[in-house]
Amino acid sequence: MLSHAEQDLIRRDIALPGLATLLDAAVFRAALQASADAQIGAVRLDYLRYKPGQNCIAAYTLTVAGAEVECHAKAYRQCDGAKLEKAKLRPAISGALGSGRFIWPQTRIEVCVFPNDNKLGSLALMGDAARREDFLRRHLFGHEQLWQSEVCTLAYKPERRWVGALEVDGTPLAVCKFYGESAFESARSKSKCFRNGEVLRLAPLIGRSKSRGALFYDWQRGELLSQAMLGPTFDSAVMFRVGVALAELQRQPTTNLSLRSGDAAAREIVSLGEFLEFLLPAEAERVHDIAARLAASIGGLPQGDSVVHGDFYAKQILFSGGEITVLDLDEAARGDAADDLGTFLAHLEREVAVGRLNASHLVTFRSQLLAGFASQAGDVDSKLVELYTAARLFGRLPQFFRNHDPEWSQRTRESLERVAALLGGSCLNEISRPETRQRSAAVSQTSRSKSECAAAGFQHSRAPYKGESGTPTGLTTGFDAKLPALEIALAPKVAESKLASALTETYPDMETLTLQSATLRRHKPGRRGLIEYHLTVGRVTPFAPGTVAGDDGAHGVARPTTAVTLLGKLYRRGVDVENVAAVRELIKSGFGGDSADGISIPDFVGALPEMGMTLQRRESGRPLAESLTGTDGQSAARRAADAICKLHRSSVLLRKTHTVADELEILDARLTALAGRRPEWELRLRGLWRECRKMAARLPTVTPRPIHRDFYHDQLLLDDRRVWLLDLDLLCAGDPALDAGNFIGHLIEWGVRAPEHRAAFDAAAAAFTERFIEHGGTDTTGAVEIYATLTLARHVSLSAQFPERAAFTERILAVCEERCGSLYETFRPTELVGSDL
Repeated sequence: MLSHAEQDLIRRDIALPGLATLLDAAVFRAALQASADAQIGAVRLDYLRYKPGQNCIAAYTLTVAGAEVECHAKAYRQCDGAKLEKAKLRPAISGALGSGRFIWPQTRIEVCVFPNDNKLGSLALMGDAARREDFLRRHLFGHEQLWQSEVCTLAYKPERRWVGALEVDGTPLAVCKFYGESAFESARSKSKCFRNGEVLRLAPLIGRSKSRGALFYDWQRGELLSQAMLGPTFDSAVMFRVGVALAELQRQPTTNLSLRSGDAAAREIVSLGEFLEFLLPAEAERVHDIAARLAASIGGLPQGDSVVHGDFYAKQILFSGGEITVLDLDEAARGDAADDLGTFLAHLEREVAVGRLNASHLVTFRSQLLAGFASQAGDVDSKLVELYTAARLFGRLPQFFRNHDPEWSQRTRESLERVAALLGGSCLNEISRPETRQRSAAVSQTSRSKSECAAAGFQHSRAPYKGESGTPTGLTTGFDAKLPALEIALAPKVAESKLASALTETYPDMETLTLQSATLRRHKPGRRGLIEYHLTVGRVTPFAPGTVAGDDGAHGVARPTTAVTLLGKLYRRGVDVENVAAVRELIKSGFGGDSADGISIPDFVGALPEMGMTLQRRESGRPLAESLTGTDGQSAARRAADAICKLHRSSVLLRKTHTVADELEILDARLTALAGRRPEWELRLRGLWRECRKMAARLPTVTPRPIHRDFYHDQLLLDDRRVWLLDLDLLCAGDPALDAGNFIGHLIEWGVRAPEHRAAFDAAAAAFTERFIEHGGTDTTGAVEIYATLTLARHVSLSAQFPERAAFTERILAVCEERCGSLYETFRPTELVGSDL
C-alpha cells in the first residue's frame, strides 16, 4: 500500500502517468502478471531512481518457479510516446517470463527482464552460457578456471552498472563489473593508479574488455565490515586499522585523477536540496536553509589535493587479520582528505538512523577511525570532519526513498535534524557573514537556473558539431557537472586572476592582465573543452627615447600593452604533464614559430593544473579543410604530408605507444557499441570487424616513430609561409602509416557526405600519399590503404553519433565493405609471392 507521502508525490507529478504503478509493488505485480507467460510469486521493490517530471526507474526482484528473477521498469512522460515506440523495436532476450521486454502504452511504462538493459547491452553475455564462456576465454587469459564459471549478481543499478561474482562450484573466484559507456574508461584508468600498502590491500585487475565495458577483479577474502560491525563480538580496534589503510590510500603518488572542487560539491548539494524539497514539500523551507548553509560552507573551503576514495564506507571494506582490503575505486579523485572520513561517518550515522547500530558504538568507531588515520596522516581537524559528515549525510538522505524504506519520509526528516546538529554553531557563525550569504545565494541561484532550464526542455551544454573548418555551432553555456572547472574557466573575473598567475613565467615583466573575452569554441560534455581567450597584457619596460610614456614616464618606465590570444584546453582527467613536456621538446627541436622549413607547433605558454587546463598561443592561418576543395587542394595536401613526415622524423623520446592491437581494440569497441544500437546491422558489422582484423594482420612490423595519432585536415592551419600542426594530445610512438591512413580515411568519409567534392578529395589523397612515400623512401601504399580502411570503419560508428551525419552511416558502411573486398583482391597475390620466396 502506498504511503501518504507517496500518494502526494503521485498527485503532484502529473507528467509521469506510470509513477503510481512503479511505486506500488502489488499494482506492478498485477500488471506484469497480465503480460507474462509464467506465474509470478512474491515481488520486492529494491531500488528507485527518480527524476521528477522526467522519468522513474524501479528495480524489482520477482519469484518465478521458486527462483529469483530481476527486472526493472521505466516510467516515461506522457509526451514520450515516440520513445515507447522505439522501445518496441529493440531486440530482447527471452527468459523466465517469456518475453524479455514488455511495453505498456497506457501508463507509458517499459519493463526489461534481466539481462535486458537498454544501456548495458553487454549484460546479455551473462545470460547465455555459451556466449559467456567465449567472452571469458577472450578476456581472462591465464584464468582457465573462470571460463566456465557461473554468475551471481552482487549489485545492479539498471542502465548504470552491474557487479557480479564469477563462481566455480559455488565458490566465488572473481568479480565482473559492467559499466555504461561513459563510466568504463574512467574506472579502467583508476584501476591502474593504486598499490598495496603495509595495511592496505586492493583487488588486482585481472582482465578487461573495452568493447563490452567490462572489468574483472580477483576475488578478495575477508569479513565484510558493514556486516561484522553490527555483531556483538566485533572488535572496534578494526576501525583503527581502517583509518590507517585510508591514510595509506590517500598518500599514494597519483596525479592523473580529476579534481573534486568545493564549488562543484556546493552545486550538487543545492541540486540535491531541490530534489528533497519536491519529495517532502512540508520540509521545503528547512531543506533549503540547510542546503544553502552546507553549500556555502563546503564551497568556501580551500581546494584539497589529496587522493580521496570518493565513496569510502563499511560496505567497501574487508578485513582479515591485520590487513584491510578497500574495494571499488571508481569514484577516486583528488580533493579534501577529510571528505573520506566524513563519508564513512555519514554512513554510520545512517545505520544509527535505521536502528541497526547503537549510537554509543558510533562514538567508539569514530574515535578509533580518526585515531588510526591520525597515526599516519597527523592531526585531524574535527570540525572539518563534522562538516563533511553533515554534507555526506545530507547527500544520503534520498537513499531512504531510493531504497524504498517503508519509513522513508520519517527517517529522512530525522536524519535532516541530525545534519542540522552536525553543522553546529561555528558553521552558523560563518554563514552569518554577508559575503558567505551572498555566496550561498549565488550557488543556489545557479542550481535553480539550471533546474528551470531543464524543466523548460533546454540544456546548459551540449556537444557541438565540429564543421569542416573547425567552426563550432550549437554551443550554449559552460555548465558541465562532470567538468566543473569549465564554468570557472568562463567566469571573467575568476579566469582573469588564474590566467594572470599562469602567465607570469611567459611575461615576467607583466604588471596587469585584462581579460577581454572568453569564448567556448568546442565542448565534449564530461570530457574536455576548448576556450579562446582574448587578453591585454600590460608590461613594465625601461623608458626609451622615442617611447610615448604613460603616467609614470617621468620615473623612467613605459607601460606598453600587448594583445594576446590564447587557447585554453580543459581536460576532465587533468593536465597530461608527460605530453606537455614532449610537445615542448618538439618545439625546441625544430618546430618553433620561426623554424626555417615553415612547419611549426603553437607554443605552450602556461598551465593551470588545478583546473586541468593547458594554454597555447592561437596562431593565425586558414584551416587546411578550406583549401582541399579549391584549386590549391593538392598543394595543401602535400604541405600536410611535409608536416606530418617532419614529426615522424623527429627524435623526441616517447614512453606511450600505440600498436595495431590498440587500434583494433578501439575499432572493436566502436563497432560493438553500434551493433547494440543498430541490431539490424549486427551481422554486417561483425563481418566488417573480421575483415578489418584479417587486413590488419598483413601490416608489416615497423620501428615505432613519433606519430600524431589523430592526424587529419582539421589539425592543420596554413598561411602563405607556415604550416601549424595542432592538437598533439595523443602524441605517442607508433607506425607512421597510421597517420597517413587516418588522413586519407577522413577524406574518404568526407567525400561520402559531400559527393560534389569527391573528385577533389581523391586528388588531394593521391597527392598526399605520393609526397608521404617520397619522404619515407619506400612504398608503403599498402599499409596506408589498410589504415585508411580501419579509420573509415571507425567512422561507421562515429557518424551514427552525430545527427548531421547519421544519414550517411549505412553508406560509409557500404564503402568499407567495398574496400575490404577490393583490398583482399589486391593483396592476395602479394601474399602468395611472399610465401613462395
